[in-house]
Amino acid sequence: MANPQTFDADSTTKLLREISYIPLPLPTAPTLLEVLGVERKELAASHLLAFFLAPDGPHGLEDLMLRSLLAALNEDGDQSDWADVSVRREVVTDAGTLIDILVETDDLVLCIENKLFATVYNDLPSYSRYVSGKAQKQRRRPRCVLLHLEHLPQAEDLHSFHPVSYDDLLCQIESGLGARASTADPLFLTLLLDFVRTIRRLKEAGVAAAPEFIEYVRKHEKEVAHLLSLVEGLDGNLRRMVEEVHQAVDNYFATDGRCRLADLAKGHSSGQLYDSMLYRVPANGDGALLLGVRVRPSGWSLRIKPISQTIEEAQIWLKTHKFETEAIPDEANRLRFRNFNFNPDADPTEVGRAVAERLLAILRANNSVKS
Repeated sequence: MANPQTFDADSTTKLLREISYIPLPLPTAPTLLEVLGVERKELAASHLLAFFLAPDGPHGLEDLMLRSLLAALNEDGDQSDWADVSVRREVVTDAGTLIDILVETDDLVLCIENKLFATVYNDLPSYSRYVSGKAQKQRRRPRCVLLHLEHLPQAEDLHSFHPVSYDDLLCQIESGLGARASTADPLFLTLLLDFVRTIRRLKEAGVAAAPEFIEYVRKHEKEVAHLLSLVEGLDGNLRRMVEEVHQAVDNYFATDGRCRLADLAKGHSSGQLYDSMLYRVPANGDGALLLGVRVRPSGWSLRIKPISQTIEEAQIWLKTHKFETEAIPDEANRLRFRNFNFNPDADPTEVGRAVAERLLAILRANNSVKS
């Protein structure tokens, strides 16, 4: 195979042009959640999970979801009945962080952190401390679950959280559904089945390939492998660029001295042809903003995801404090800073300084640091 470091623009362009002519697989009928445009939204998934986790809910499925989750967790879910089960969303911990779902039974305090796609940047240690303290006071068992769709890196420190895959949860739901279907409300049974189908489609997205593409790769295996090697090298370059900018931000904070960057930095997020570093910064009172400095082959951007507030509330707060932002097309819950326009070959020190200045400006606006 050709040296991965070599690049022939003409042959690569020809390869990509030929691939572009291959038809995509025919789409299947959408799920209800896909029709509503919320199939990739963790908030929607968390609301549905919380709804079905309550055994006495109007869905009529009784404790199907709770038993399924405990079975996926390899916990004892054989109790004949839970007389008093509490299910709450976005529970505030002593550290001011928000737990996605908190379930309390007669003998269990169960914390659920739901992750479809996002990197695990949340404050897992504060969740774990809160649950352990609450369980100890009430003489109950503490359990923390990280429900995930995508593969978790082995090096990820989960701070006593137990990973449970959506695959395992859905299998448990389907195996126990028969015994509950007769008592279920038909409307909510349909909703649960739609949720299961939606999650499976998310998991399988991008796995199925058109037969024409498989045949093309068979005939051009070396060329496609070479292209993938080039893309892998590009991903490595993007990660190094983000690390250099993060180091520049760290140096800026060390010089400024008013706030520790370690209190804000939350790790990487990456995807197709981009890489980013995430920072969680307090904003708008008890809320927060997740800032992501992202680099693509086309350049840098600084994106904003509101936490514990709506996109409209975040926009108003940012505008009040003279931050110029704009909506990101096709991303309903994201904003980005205007006038943050850096070419991909920009000096990392300059990009890092621009990121650090905005982080500190938000902290000052929220009265977290002194001017």
